[in-house]
Amino acid sequence: MVSFAGTVTGEPVPQRVLILVYHRFAAQRLDSMTVRTGTFHDQLRAIEANGYRIVPLADIVRWHAGQANALPARAVAITVDDGHRSVYDVLRPLLAAHPVPVMALPRYLMTDACDTRCMNGLLQTARERP
Repeated sequence: MVSFAGTVTGEPVPQRVLILVYHRFAAQRLDSMTVRTGTFHDQLRAIEANGYRIVPLADIVRWHAGQANALPARAVAITVDDGHRSVYDVLRPLLAAHPVPVMALPRYLMTDACDTRCMNGLLQTARERP
């Protein structure tokens, strides 16, 4: 969670955002780093049902750097680490059916079957610093 410290003296409550980090996706749980596809669907529904709004991580970064005035209330970003093959095989079809902004680092998305171009715009990518 990203947040700023506030006081109890009447200052506005600082805005907080959630950043959800995923690693692998599969129909069945393979290990502690794998999220079942049904669980991911349930989490997306719960996010929406509870008034959260999924926003691009880049929007949160701009807001945190003071380059944007505000985010929607209850903002949440979704990121994917590691570039596991399931990002292409499992997450890509999920995002095609339920498009939400998801951030991934291009260096970690390469597999023998996929690079960032094959995601057809379903994943946002961050330019990495050298």
